[in-house]
Amino acid sequence: MGGRIDLPARKLEPEKSPIATDLARSAPSQEKYRQDAIAAANAALAKKAIEPVLIDLSGAQSYTDYLLVTSAHGSRGVRAIGEHVEKVLAERGVQPLGREGMSEGHWALLDFGDLVVHVFDQNLREFYDLEGMWFDAPRIELVIPPEQRLEAQAFRYGDELTPDEADEPSGRGRAIESAGAVEHRDPSYGALE
Repeated sequence: MGGRIDLPARKLEPEKSPIATDLARSAPSQEKYRQDAIAAANAALAKKAIEPVLIDLSGAQSYTDYLLVTSAHGSRGVRAIGEHVEKVLAERGVQPLGREGMSEGHWALLDFGDLVVHVFDQNLREFYDLEGMWFDAPRIELVIPPEQRLEAQAFRYGDELTPDEADEPSGRGRAIESAGAVEHRDPSYGALE
């Protein structure tokens, strides 16, 4: 009696790769993360952010999928941009996992998991050059108004004016030499006449 037991034939299913399953499941999620990142960039632009850069890190082995780097002139601008980005993303159902530096206003960091937002005071942004660390990562193109581009910003220390620019009322300011030092004055600032 010790015979063979025949089991009913069962069709073998192809093994499901966890990677393929994750990719199929994450495709709609990835598009939502991208749209959230674009919404954050637009929120920053609405608060006069200077030259936001949206970096797509979704294809890299990184701590986040999207990195938004932007800046403002002064601590009030940094806080305003950070708070507005947070508000816009909250309306989209996205809450920050962490936030740092909002009260100081020099460098605000908002971590939304799949999106990390850095809002710098302009001088700190130039010093740390975060977007330079990701120079080879793809950028998502943003429509930036001309007045919010870096080259449109006010005269910065270290800039030098040509003799023609010093005499023009270009709104950029003029250089006045006195005893070997150069003093920069912007005609749009100062006491009212």
